[in-house]
Amino acid sequence: MIVVTGAFEFEDEAARQGWIEQAHEGMRISRSEDGCTEYTIAPDPLHPTRAVLVEEWRNQAALDAHLAAQGERRSQAPAPSGPTLAPTKTSIVVHTISEQKRLA
Repeated sequence: MIVVTGAFEFEDEAARQGWIEQAHEGMRISRSEDGCTEYTIAPDPLHPTRAVLVEEWRNQAALDAHLAAQGERRSQAPAPSGPTLAPTKTSIVVHTISEQKRLA
């Protein structure tokens, strides 16, 4: 299993919220892709200018297919009509998980 975690910082809470709302369609698409078992971008409840990302993929091939499809969608997407909301800082890490056990 592959787990992707991320953290995103924004100028202010409004920018964070707008960016998360713009990400909803991408989350829906990602969740429908073969091999995706989780894909969530959410506000950090303790930091009003921070959002977090959690993805789970069956294997590296599924993540690779997702990244290729995501790149293709971005290259074909029309330019945004409103303000571009982008994080001021981004950290994304890919974790390869060889074993897991449920706690609940």
